[in-house]
Amino acid sequence: MATLLESGVTCIIKAKSIERVIAPIAAQVCHLIIISEWGDSDGKFAHLEEEAEEVAKVTKQLALVASRLAEESEDDILRKEMGPARELVVISGNNMLLAAQKLCIQPQYPQHREELIASAKDVLMGTLKILLIEDDAIVRRIVTAAHWLLDCITLLESAKDVSSLLKSFQGFSEALLLLNCLVKSRIQEIRDNSQQEFLDHSLKTLKNCISMLYTALLTSLKHPQNEQARSAKKYITDQMDTTITNIISLLRNDSNEKPQANAGSYSHKLHSLFQLLSRSTCSVIKDSDFDSLVRDLVFHCMAVANASREKKQLKVVKHCQRLLQLRSKISGQAKLLENHAKHMQQDLEESCASMKKELQNLDSSMVTAILYHILDSFTQTKEPLQELVKAAEQSSNIHGVNQLDQLQPFLPAFLMHADRMIQVAGFVSASASNVKNIQAIESSMKCLKLLKDNVVPILLDLNKNSHRSTALERLAVLCQQWESETQQLLGALDDVVNIYEFTDLSIKEIVDDKAKCEKAFKAQSVEHFYKHTSNLIGHVNIIVQAAKRHVDKSNDPIFRNGLLVLVKQVESAIPPDCNAPQNVFCNSSSAYTLAEAALFLKRETDKWEDENNQIVQVTKEMATQMYNMAQFLKKKGPIKTKEEFIISAKQIAVNGQVITNFAHIVAEYCLDRRCATELLCAAEQILTLTNQLNIISSVKAATPGNKSSDEILVKNAQNLMQIVLKSIKAAETACIKGLRQPPPNTDEAQAAALCIQWKKMLQRHRVREALNPEMDDLGLRKTRLSQATPSLAPVIKIPDSQLKYQ
Repeated sequence: MATLLESGVTCIIKAKSIERVIAPIAAQVCHLIIISEWGDSDGKFAHLEEEAEEVAKVTKQLALVASRLAEESEDDILRKEMGPARELVVISGNNMLLAAQKLCIQPQYPQHREELIASAKDVLMGTLKILLIEDDAIVRRIVTAAHWLLDCITLLESAKDVSSLLKSFQGFSEALLLLNCLVKSRIQEIRDNSQQEFLDHSLKTLKNCISMLYTALLTSLKHPQNEQARSAKKYITDQMDTTITNIISLLRNDSNEKPQANAGSYSHKLHSLFQLLSRSTCSVIKDSDFDSLVRDLVFHCMAVANASREKKQLKVVKHCQRLLQLRSKISGQAKLLENHAKHMQQDLEESCASMKKELQNLDSSMVTAILYHILDSFTQTKEPLQELVKAAEQSSNIHGVNQLDQLQPFLPAFLMHADRMIQVAGFVSASASNVKNIQAIESSMKCLKLLKDNVVPILLDLNKNSHRSTALERLAVLCQQWESETQQLLGALDDVVNIYEFTDLSIKEIVDDKAKCEKAFKAQSVEHFYKHTSNLIGHVNIIVQAAKRHVDKSNDPIFRNGLLVLVKQVESAIPPDCNAPQNVFCNSSSAYTLAEAALFLKRETDKWEDENNQIVQVTKEMATQMYNMAQFLKKKGPIKTKEEFIISAKQIAVNGQVITNFAHIVAEYCLDRRCATELLCAAEQILTLTNQLNIISSVKAATPGNKSSDEILVKNAQNLMQIVLKSIKAAETACIKGLRQPPPNTDEAQAAALCIQWKKMLQRHRVREALNPEMDDLGLRKTRLSQATPSLAPVIKIPDSQLKYQ
């Protein structure tokens, strides 16, 4: 299929008549290739021979038409070129039929498939060649008429008297009339709207010049010495010469340069085909670009599929195959309906409805395939270039060697990676519909292409001693520009893709990467572990950057703060050192450090005197539950089963809600606005962490037991506990600043009672301190100092080393 896509069939077709003939043949050939490469959805190769027979039959009919056209034509070039082209298309059709028959008999032989694909391409290109030969003859006829008109203008300029002028004007009128008719006919055939407009404008210009040309020529004959008359004559003849020359230039434009797929072309053609199928009448199908739209959609989808993962590739191909089958069915039904078979109208409508449904399925598969393309291609954006720059800096110190030879492992890798990124960006651009989004993507693609093309010339300058330092500086600047432009491109892609679908797929990839990492770790395979961990980190980075960009677009402060907290947690888990995955093999388990941190928290809360206060009781209960969960990691403590472990986690989340309510109450009645803001911030963090703990607990309940996921759950509970202690510490500060009196016999009054009780204890403590200085009456230092200041939550500082993997 790749050979057909690379042939650029659609790029060299300029006439609608050629398009109408080639489109169904191209669709049929494409269907044949899909069947040969992927098998038939109904039965493997069941319809392959039938399809090939149909193509062979069409090629013979085309050859007969081409032969008759050559006999009737007076164009020597057409007669000369048409013979070999006619023979080629007949031979190609027969070869295709033979290859299909071989493949049906021996489907296991890959050479038969290759033979079928080659002959299918020959059929398509042979057919196209016949049509282009005829089209070239039409263009030559128009160009000949244009040159005749130029000669007539020359004769008009050289007229010596009025009678010769009138005689020459008759020939000029005939030449202009012929050119006008031929160009008007060509305008109806040209596919490019801009070329249509240009030719139409040129004809209007020539028409408007006629009266002025006659007046200027006649005036110059009557007044040959008049400078103004001579200037007018020169102006109008130059104007007509330029217009006719431009027409010739446009018609002779045979550039073989392959243009890139038009931005937004996929979404536009998909929408056009949907509209066409919604009308589902014989005349609409027959007189429309139905075959062209189907062909172009299939070609684009197959281009995306060719670069996709195997499973995603198969889904897209199957939908394309079904789409081509429905195209053949609808075309056949439209022909029967045209022959007054009115009973086929309902069948046609049903087939159109089936194709619309298939288009929806195809579009869904395309969206998924493109999202996976982004995940695969943008896992690393700057690393390949950074590795190339680093290698260039090292090799620049080696004299007498070719720098490109020294950079062979890195340069091809970067160029391939850059081409891949640009290709995927093109896929997204083709599926976009918003003009601004398309412009942003196309602009970034253009910049990346320019930067990529500048890499090799800069590297070549490293071979020149005089330019070496400058080349390294330019390479460093290019690296910065590349990083900046790739981030802009990712931002532009975010505006097109569905962020929720992208996040969902990213999480699935992360889970898959994690499973592969664990498998490699158990097998003690450093190479595979490093590979899968690098992919995992890359996918995490993608989702983090996407989340940050999504946060910037939101106006909801609660959503922004909650998402930013989660993003920071994820970022803190990403190792800054690229060799960190390898260092894991030297690290010990984190279960013991988590248990130590949990024990520390429990001991601190045990120092509190609850005095029948709900807040202190709840906090102590949370610390105890977290400690028991940490003990479970070491297969100790009262928790024995996974179910009890999950229940403890959920209970911690429930108790977290109690602390959240307490923080909100204190913030509401606090007299100091700054303290109130700090409390509200802590309350939001507790709410976010409790929700996260609930989600992780639910996921844990639905998945098999896993030690690493247990550690994540305990770590999350520990983070929640630390924020709880922070919120109670903030409540202490609020009490010192002062609280308004809440209504009696309410929850607010009960919460405020704890703060008031603590404040009284603090005041009594300070009085005792004033009465008991460090020196006694004899001036000697006391051996035992006073008790510590009473606190709702002692300042707990857990060393960073306890929270990191050792």
